[in-house]
Amino acid sequence: MPRKERPVKIKRYNRGAPVSAGRKETVRKMAVLFALVAALVLAVYFLGRPLMKLLTREKPADVPTGPRVSDAAEPDISDVSEGEEYSRESSETVVPARNRIYYYAEPSQLSDHASIDSTVARRKAAGANCLVFDAKTKEGLITWDTGNEYGSKLLYETQIDLPYLVNRLKEESMAPVARLYAFMDRNISTVVRSTAVMYRGTDSRWLDSSVDLGGKAWANPASPVMQDYLVGLTGELMDLGVRDFIFAAFHTPTGYSLEYRDFGTSMDGVLANMKSLLKTLAGKVSSGGGDLLLQVEYDAVKEDGDYARYIVHPFQLGCSGYIVTMNASAADVNLAVSRLKDTVDRDPEIESVTLWVTPPADRRITGRLGSRFIN
Repeated sequence: MPRKERPVKIKRYNRGAPVSAGRKETVRKMAVLFALVAALVLAVYFLGRPLMKLLTREKPADVPTGPRVSDAAEPDISDVSEGEEYSRESSETVVPARNRIYYYAEPSQLSDHASIDSTVARRKAAGANCLVFDAKTKEGLITWDTGNEYGSKLLYETQIDLPYLVNRLKEESMAPVARLYAFMDRNISTVVRSTAVMYRGTDSRWLDSSVDLGGKAWANPASPVMQDYLVGLTGELMDLGVRDFIFAAFHTPTGYSLEYRDFGTSMDGVLANMKSLLKTLAGKVSSGGGDLLLQVEYDAVKEDGDYARYIVHPFQLGCSGYIVTMNASAADVNLAVSRLKDTVDRDPEIESVTLWVTPPADRRITGRLGSRFIN
């Protein structure tokens, strides 16, 4: 039987093909890859830097800080129609500091529920989105049923039902703004004598004029008891739903015989106490989602103004928002607005300045600052 033939293996070699063909393909692929990497690097270089600048640039000074509505809901005042409201989705009303239309209501306008309803409705119709009321008057009297140990002994004759007022304002998407006179307080030292400014070297309370002319005592900015008192009242108001505050008379006493005042410390010490208290109050209010505004007089902040009662220029006290009061017959409103607007534009620490003119000025002028008063 013939032997089975084995299959013949045929070997094929590529000796006949060009040796560089595979290498050329590899080189081509590498060239494409390098081109893509180069394009990516150029894109990052030209687009990355402006993108990072956009993402990391500082927030403009006129944009309010804290928990506020989104930027899309915060147009400039030129875009705000009379009576327009701003509020979060929560039950609290939050109006951006630069878009506020204030109305100040006397305690007598808020003396009962009917008065509150009428005042809120009329001011709402007039375009207000914030209602300012005195929580602590210039006499040092408290206008609501406070639980404070000292304040409960100094109640104003007209008491505001604060929970009712806050709720009514909330229903109308308006914000309550409490004003407290800080150191212009003739009564607190009758309850706690250590809060008073004294005559130097005596145990007698300093008065800003003679008794016959109605001279009154003042609270001492360097008194720890007075500072705790103001912080306590602020906290109580916040518990009742108030978020925004105006502090007025946040300065040393004015009047006669200023050289005989005794604060228990040097003027540098008084200033340090004022700044420390303001920082504490601002931090407390900010933590509750609100704004603290300092009320100052235009004659103290204008060019060559007299700010001795503040010890330093009021804009150097460390506050970010100001209410500036002025009498329209005593100064040029248009010039005041221009100068105040320039201050906001130049000073990154100041976010808002609102001019409160008496009698009311043209809203087209005061509105250039953003927020304004309508009364």
